[in-house]
Amino acid sequence: MLIDARQIVAGSCLRPDLCIVGAGVAGLAAALALEPTGLRILVLEAGGQRFAAVDQADAGGTSAIALDLPLQSYPFQASRVRGLGGTSERWSGACLPLDAADFHKRAWLPDSGWPCSANDLQPYLQQAAGFLGLPRVDLEAPPPGSAFPACGLELRRVLFPHRGALRLGQRHGQQLRRARHLTVITHAAVQELLPDPGNSRIEALTVVGPGQPGFRVEPTLVVLAAGGLENARLLLVSRSRDRRGVGNRYDQVGRYFMEHDYRAVGLLAVGQAWQQLLPLMASRTVVDRSGRRGRCLGTLGLAARLRQRHGLLNLHLRGYRYHPLEAHPAVLAGKALLRHPAGAAPFAQRHLLRHADLLARYLGWHGFGKLRPDHPCAWIRLMGWREQEPQAHNRVTLSTHLDSHGWPLAHLELRFSARMQDSLERSLALIGAALRQQGSGALLSDPELLVHLQSPAKVGCHHMGGTRMHDDPRQGVVDHHCRVHGIDNLYIAGSSVFPTAGSANPTLTLTALSLRLADHLRGQRFGCG
Repeated sequence: MLIDARQIVAGSCLRPDLCIVGAGVAGLAAALALEPTGLRILVLEAGGQRFAAVDQADAGGTSAIALDLPLQSYPFQASRVRGLGGTSERWSGACLPLDAADFHKRAWLPDSGWPCSANDLQPYLQQAAGFLGLPRVDLEAPPPGSAFPACGLELRRVLFPHRGALRLGQRHGQQLRRARHLTVITHAAVQELLPDPGNSRIEALTVVGPGQPGFRVEPTLVVLAAGGLENARLLLVSRSRDRRGVGNRYDQVGRYFMEHDYRAVGLLAVGQAWQQLLPLMASRTVVDRSGRRGRCLGTLGLAARLRQRHGLLNLHLRGYRYHPLEAHPAVLAGKALLRHPAGAAPFAQRHLLRHADLLARYLGWHGFGKLRPDHPCAWIRLMGWREQEPQAHNRVTLSTHLDSHGWPLAHLELRFSARMQDSLERSLALIGAALRQQGSGALLSDPELLVHLQSPAKVGCHHMGGTRMHDDPRQGVVDHHCRVHGIDNLYIAGSSVFPTAGSANPTLTLTALSLRLADHLRGQRFGCG
C-alpha cells in the first residue's frame, strides 16, 4: 500500500513489526524481500511518489572539502533524491560487485578489512541483479562472446551490467501498491529516533509531514536505509537521551566517510590491442538464462595479487574514444559552448570562421564513432574510478544550517589523501607496462597532458562509510549483521556500512547486503520461514 503522510491523523501512533526509514534501493530491497513473511512492515519515505524539486529542499548540507576537483562544495542535492526509489530515479546503473580482495584486511592500509567476506554476499548478488532489473550474468565469467579476450595475470577485467536510470519506484510501484503487509508512507520525514531510558533499544520515531504536526511510530524493529549521508545524520541528530546521538558511545558515527572520484587518468595509444580494449568503450547486449536482455560494459584494473604486492588502492578504468584534436582550443571552446550557449557569438568570431575545416573534421570523427562504436580508433581516453582509503577525519557531522523543520542538516568534511595520488601513479605505470606486453602503445598519464580532459571530473556521488561495519564497537557503528552496537533493535542498510570503498559502483553490493540483512531479520528475529 502507498499512502501520503497527510492522510495520517496528526498525533497518531503506528505500531508495525518493522519500520524501514527510506524507500531507496536499500530500503525497498529489504522491504520487498520481507513482505512475503506476513510481518507488518512500514516504510517511511521523506519524498513523494515521484521526484519533485520541492522535496529536495531538505536534501542539502554544508561541507569542507579538499578533493583536487573543480568543486567548491559537496553536491548534496545533486547526489541524492528524496522520493520513492531514491537516487535510482536519477543515475544510470553501472552495477559491478566489489572485488573479493576489497573485503580483506590489508596490512599496509590502516582500518581496512570487513567482518564478512565476498563469499558471504555471493548468494545474494544474483538476487540483487534481478531486483535491479539487470541480466543475471556471471560477473567474473560473462557469456561466450561477451568477455574480454584472454589477458595476462597482471590485469583484471570484468564485464558488468549497465543500463539507464534504474527507476525502482516505477519498477516496483505496482508490487508496492498490491502488497498486503507492506505500507509505504511518502512525505514522511523522520526527525528523531527515541531510545528507551537505558539506551538499549529504539522505542519510537517522530515523523513529520508537509505542514502538519506529525505522528509517532513505535516499531519492534527499525532499519535505517536513508542513504550514506542521512543514516549518520539521523543517528547524530537523535540526542534526546544522549548528546552524542544514538549508537555513538565511541564517537564512530559519521567517521570514515568515503567517495569515489571520476576523472581522466591517461591517454592510451591502442596499437595492436584494439580487440582486447573494445569492451572498455562499447557496450554490448547479453541474454541471461531466463531470457532477460541487458547491456554490459567492461572495466579494467590490476589483479588483486599485484595490488597487494605493491600496496595499491583499487582502480577501475573505463575507456572512451579520443582524437588529438580534442586538445585544440577551437574544439574545447565548442564543448564549452554546449554547456554555456550564451557564448555563441564569441565562439563564432574567435573559432568557427577560423577553424571551420578542423571543427568539421572533428565532428565527422565524433559522429562516426557514435554510429560505429566497434570501429577501431588510434587513442583511448581512460577514465578512472579510484578507491579512497578509510580515514577517521573524513566524516559526517551536524551543520549549523537547519532544514525546513528546524533540525540540523548534514555537514561533510572530506579530503583525498597523498596515498591516493601515489597509488594512482604507480598503478598506471603497472597497467601501462602490462598493456604494452599485449600490443598496445604508450599510456600517457602526465597531468599536464590531461588538463583539457578534466571538465568531466567529478565525485561519483557514492556515499560510503559513516556507519561502518566492525565487530568492535570502538572501531565501527554496526556489527557483521548490520546491527548498531548497543541497540538491540536497530539495524542499518546501505553503503554507509562499508568499511572500505573499493573502486566499484556500490549499488550491487549494497543491494546484496540489504537482502542478506532481510534474511537475518527473517530467521533471527521473527522465526519466519
